[in-house]
Amino acid sequence: MNAPASPPSSTTPAIFQAFASPSLWKTVGIGALAGVVGFVLGEFINQSAVQQSGSITRTLATSSAWVGIIALAMGVILLAWENASSLRGQWHRDMAPGVPLFAFLGLVSGAAAQILYSVGMAVMFASQMRSGQFEMGGATLVASSFVRGIGWALFGAGVGASIGILRGDKGQIMRGALGGAIGGFLGGTLFNFIGAVLGSSTSDSIPRFVGVVLLGAFLGGATRLVQETLKSAWLLGISTGPYEGKEYPLGKNRLTVGRGSNCDLSLFRDETLAPQLGALVFQGSQWWWQGETIVINGVPQNNAPLQPGSRLQIGSTLFRFNDRSKSAPRDPLAPPIIYPSTQAPYAAQTAPMPTHASVAPAPVAATPIAWTFSPAIGNAQTGFRLSPETGAATVGRATGNDWQISDDGTSSRHARLERTYEGLAITDLGSTNGTFINGQQMAPNVAIALGGGETIRIGRTQWMVRRGG
Repeated sequence: MNAPASPPSSTTPAIFQAFASPSLWKTVGIGALAGVVGFVLGEFINQSAVQQSGSITRTLATSSAWVGIIALAMGVILLAWENASSLRGQWHRDMAPGVPLFAFLGLVSGAAAQILYSVGMAVMFASQMRSGQFEMGGATLVASSFVRGIGWALFGAGVGASIGILRGDKGQIMRGALGGAIGGFLGGTLFNFIGAVLGSSTSDSIPRFVGVVLLGAFLGGATRLVQETLKSAWLLGISTGPYEGKEYPLGKNRLTVGRGSNCDLSLFRDETLAPQLGALVFQGSQWWWQGETIVINGVPQNNAPLQPGSRLQIGSTLFRFNDRSKSAPRDPLAPPIIYPSTQAPYAAQTAPMPTHASVAPAPVAATPIAWTFSPAIGNAQTGFRLSPETGAATVGRATGNDWQISDDGTSSRHARLERTYEGLAITDLGSTNGTFINGQQMAPNVAIALGGGETIRIGRTQWMVRRGG
């Protein structure tokens, strides 16, 4: 496993972090590619307009169709890139509802942009004619470019918001619309200047090509820049594998996680995962993991709060949780607080960990050791040894358990032992008579870390826990 990347410094402004992100510049390139595809497809519409020019209505319809085709191409390519570069699943996810959405938003925003541009230009020329100072110089070029920029900002906002609409994420809708509007305005403003510079010596198609490609680059880049700058919490893959370096902003209050294609975070390449493993849930001011047991900061847990820098082992991938809203991240790798049995029950071991000024690097797992469970003196039960090669074991009365205990007080499937970065953890699986550590009953379905030297009671038998052996 590669050494995990250091979390972004809290003293570095988010916008500077966004500019330093390789994903931003990759998205700029993908946006430019989308512009090339959009231009090629849009030229069929544009050539038809040249041959059939006529009424204002026809011009408006043709212009709307031209923008709609460009929006469709940009939306499809940017959506595919967003899926492929994040944790959304396969690249074609949401494509079926996305195609008509992109086309519709493109047609509507294209019509609005053309109307706004036509009205703006008409007002400007009327004003010049009334003043008797009609001219096509620099001031007119600046004014017309500004008007076109406003119109194309509507187009960009529609394309930028569309991915958030597909995901049902209000935050992403707002961020996407803002980024798309900025990109559309920049691209639209430059469009007329490019035409003025290149139009006199080249065919009309070359300025359009350059303008649409720049529009795609600005739209993709500005949308990603705003998303990166304004995101609050996100997951980042930090272990070697198919999800290394990929991230997912946490926008909705509940995001499902699993291998299934319908999960918000669809880790479809990991065959070890259940179709739906659990969910990341925002409650109050805190993100939580809720669902099946996963290893969080070295401890198996199924319902745990997340702090900046927390590490989640989901299937075969290690993820780091990042949260800009928390100003003082704690060290997620500090050992859990262990309360002596005379002060608090072992269920309290899930209390928050100490706060530290910085996040330590992930530990390198030590060479696994054996764990021995020896029955108390005078008991006829046979002990159990968890070998270094064994990662987990089930405990219970029924056959099929790794550790079968012939005791009427033991449930058929009583408990589970699991290795962690820090050693070993035990989870009571909702047994009838419970599991006790040093005389204190465990809460069911909560993993408790063992360090060696504890006394565990399962059924009517007490066992001594020992590292090694």
